[in-house]
Amino acid sequence: MAANAIYFPSINVPPDPWLLRMLLYWDQLSSIVPIEYHHGPGQLDSKMRDMVAAGLVKPIAPGMHLRQLDGFAAPFLQFAERWHRPPWNRREWPQTQIHMEKLDRLLEPLVEMGIARRADGPWFEMPSPLADRFMAYLASALGRVPAIDAAPVTNSTMLGQSLREASLAAKRDALLEVLFPVPHGSEKLTLDDIVKFKAKHQALAARFRERLQDECILLADGTSNEERQLRLDALARKLQSEVDEITEAMRGRWQRVVLGKVAPVLAPLIPLLDANPATQVATFLGAGLSVGLAGYQAKQIQAAEDAAKRRPLAYIALARQRLPSLRPKGNEGRRRR
Repeated sequence: MAANAIYFPSINVPPDPWLLRMLLYWDQLSSIVPIEYHHGPGQLDSKMRDMVAAGLVKPIAPGMHLRQLDGFAAPFLQFAERWHRPPWNRREWPQTQIHMEKLDRLLEPLVEMGIARRADGPWFEMPSPLADRFMAYLASALGRVPAIDAAPVTNSTMLGQSLREASLAAKRDALLEVLFPVPHGSEKLTLDDIVKFKAKHQALAARFRERLQDECILLADGTSNEERQLRLDALARKLQSEVDEITEAMRGRWQRVVLGKVAPVLAPLIPLLDANPATQVATFLGAGLSVGLAGYQAKQIQAAEDAAKRRPLAYIALARQRLPSLRPKGNEGRRRR
């Protein structure tokens, strides 16, 4: 199972709630960025530059990897040839610009077929539906490069349908929406907050990702859309209930339990300091036994709390605790490709 993800279709990853979920879910989020942008990062939008500088998004130059993929061009050319036949080629499609580095060996044959044509500089335009398919194809292909090893992800439901693993990805994203609620007050959440949280909880994040992936695989498709949705809703409730249970276990209830048991025992001892020594011995022995039992209970409860923090879904509980904008409310021309 991939631990990383590669975003498509655009160069700049959109700064929205979906992005925050992806940053917390994957070890590394990458974007397909032509090499000229690496040398001149000022061409990226400001928020993308900040995420790259923080190490939250890694730019990948496609030209450095596509030549490692034998047969990269042939499957998409076959698809483009079929798409270019009637009735598709008779329509006036909106156009989307794609950088020539991304097209690589596909550029010349697509131009010869009349599908791609030069726009300006290193940009070529293609019919938008075909450009969307190409970007999904490119992300999947680059993700298979061993040095990248990343799952393709997109915030577009329509584009996501062009991926083979769309069904699993849709389930995953739906569950993440429940577990990582739509952020509110996110303007208070800094990139540094996310970087520190991910660094501290990387191992736990891996266990959480594995658990969620397993749940999505085990969630068999129903016979109808309604049944599939019912099963997904039931799983979401189950996971949310587990997060709530872990959150309660992590709230340090052992401190309140111990103080509640020990304080009533110690309070009567103060007046006895000047009392009969014979009574003091028995009193302090009884108090010592009570304190010892309370201490034993404290250790047991602390052990349960520590165990809760190791459970995969503790990653969600900790994220909501450390990143307040993730707490559920009440709990406190198209873009260039």
